[in-house]
Amino acid sequence: MKYQIINGKMLLKEEALIPLNDLGLLRSYSIFDFFRVLSGVPVFLEDHLDRLLGSVDKMELDLRWSKDEIRTMCREIIASNEVVDAGLRIVVTGGYSHDGYTPARANIYMMMHNLPEYSPDDFTQGRKMISSNFTRDLPEAKTTLYVHAIHHQKRMKEVNAIEILYHTDGVITEGSRANMFFVDQNDVIVTPADAILRGITRRHLMHVAKDKYNIVERTMVMDEIADMKEAFLTSSTKGVLPVIEIGGVVIGDGKVGAITSDLHQLFNAHVAEYITAHREEFDDS
Repeated sequence: MKYQIINGKMLLKEEALIPLNDLGLLRSYSIFDFFRVLSGVPVFLEDHLDRLLGSVDKMELDLRWSKDEIRTMCREIIASNEVVDAGLRIVVTGGYSHDGYTPARANIYMMMHNLPEYSPDDFTQGRKMISSNFTRDLPEAKTTLYVHAIHHQKRMKEVNAIEILYHTDGVITEGSRANMFFVDQNDVIVTPADAILRGITRRHLMHVAKDKYNIVERTMVMDEIADMKEAFLTSSTKGVLPVIEIGGVVIGDGKVGAITSDLHQLFNAHVAEYITAHREEFDDS
C-alpha cells in the first residue's frame, strides 16, 4: 500500500517515520484496532471505532482527534490507496515521551496491508490450537502488547496450530488474537464471559445466531474441552473458523461440526449484507 497516515497527515509509506521516543515503541504503551476493507467497504467500521475509543479511555490516552475525524482519516486512506480488499490498522500510542516512561499527547497512525489468506481446508477440515496459562494486561483493551503470543510462534508452528487458547489457572479466557466458542452436547453454544476482549466478530455472530441457537456466556474451564462437540474461533480476519484440537485434546469426533459450519455461512452472509448496504456510502468517498 502506497500511503500511510501519521497524526492526520497522509504520507508516502517510505516517508511515514516516527521519532524513537514514541512510548508505543519504547514501552508498548499503545492500543490499536484492525478491520477488513472488502469491496472498498470498511466492515463494521462504527463498531471498530467505538472499540478503539473505548481502548483509548481504558489506557487513559490523551487523544486529540474525535471519532468523526478518525472516520474521515479512514475514508481518506482507503481512497488514497485505491483499496478494494485489504486490512486497515489504526494505532494510538502514548505519545513522544520526554523521559521514555511518562505518557504525552497521543499519536495516531494508520496503515493498510494485505489480508492474511486462509485455505478452504481451514474451514472444511478445521485447525489445531495450543494452550497457555496466561492473562493479558487490561484484557478489555486492545493493546499492542503481544510478547507472549509472538514468543509462542515457534511452538505453534511445530504442531501446525493456528492460535493459542489462553486460560488463567484453568479458567478459559480467549485466543491470542481471537474469541473462543464451544458447542456442548446439548447443542448450546458456550463462550467465555470474563477477562476477554469482546470482539466485533464475536458480537455480530452472537447477534445473527441468537434467534436460531441458544448462546450462553459463562465461566469455562479447561477440563470441559474434552466433553465439547465442537469448537471455533472468531476474529476480523478469520471470521468463524473451526477448531478440531486444543492442546492435544480432540474436539468431538475431530471433524468440523454442523453448527460451526452453519454459523460460518450465517456470518459470511451477514458480512455480505453489510457490504451491500454500505457500498454506496463508500463509493462516494
